[in-house]
Formats: sequence, C-alpha cells, structure tokens
Amino acid sequence: MNAKIKQLKDILESDALLELDETIKEVSKNVKTDDDKEELQYLKDLKKYFEEVLVAIAKDELPEKQAEDILAVLEEMQLEDEL
Repeated sequence: MNAKIKQLKDILESDALLELDETIKEVSKNVKTDDDKEELQYLKDLKKYFEEVLVAIAKDELPEKQAEDILAVLEEMQLEDEL
C-alpha cells in the first residue's frame, strides 16, 4: 500500500469518520430549517463517500492521485475548522 493511501486510510478510520459521526448526531438534533436539512444531507453524503473510499482502499482500487486529492481536501477542511 502506497504511503499516501495508508495515510488517508489512517486519517479516515481514526479521525475523519469519527468526527463526522459526532457532527451528524449534533446537526440531526438541531434541524430546524431547510439549510439545516441540506447540511445534514451533505454530511451524510460525505460520510458515505469516505466509507466508499475505505472500501476502494481495502480492494486496492484507489489511485494514488485520488488519495492525494482527498488528503488535500481533508487538510483544507481541518484548516477551516481551526479558524
């Protein structure tokens, strides 16, 4: 397994999906507007995508370039959270 793909797998399993689950629970408790519904759906779609990425990694079907792109997005999301 390529180092970038392993890094992505580790981040998804130990951080991103856990944090996403918590956020989904929080948001689902406070859905009041259409924007809230859209945010909740976005978070659920994102979780599904990350789970599909893990399946692709397990099957050794994830290209290194895609792993690098996903890592870049995750890093950007983390920077936004810190602001």
